[in-house]
Amino acid sequence: MPSANRHHADALARICLRLLCLGEDEQKSKNVWLKGHTAGQQILSPKGWWKWVKHIENALVINIGDALEFLSGGIYKATILHVVQPPPSQHGYTRLGVFYFAVFDDDVVLKPLEESPGIKREGVLSERLPERGQEPTMDEDRKARIRAYDT
Repeated sequence: MPSANRHHADALARICLRLLCLGEDEQKSKNVWLKGHTAGQQILSPKGWWKWVKHIENALVINIGDALEFLSGGIYKATILHVVQPPPSQHGYTRLGVFYFAVFDDDVVLKPLEESPGIKREGVLSERLPERGQEPTMDEDRKARIRAYDT
């Protein structure tokens, strides 16, 4: 295998490992799900209870991750989700999903994009942001999450 292809395969393997080691509190910038008719995904509501993601014909479910919340200054809120067994009435159905994950480059600093028109208009809305001047890079944030995974 030529080294360029091996490098590409190694990069893909690292990306897959990143995604497998992280919980579904969405470190990624976003992910896109094409859902079938079978229920199985729930999101945590602002009031703290789990809510089913309902099926909408020919629609995609787009979950925003922590990284995009940080860059948007909280204008876009990260989705906390989990995948569960569908309701008993749907146990006999096949569950179909197509997934696309987008991850920022390792050297991207996870801080609000102050020059964004949305941030200029709305201001920074998230209380979850790292302290100014202490913002991690995508790589640092990913590694910290992996270290904390078993704690």
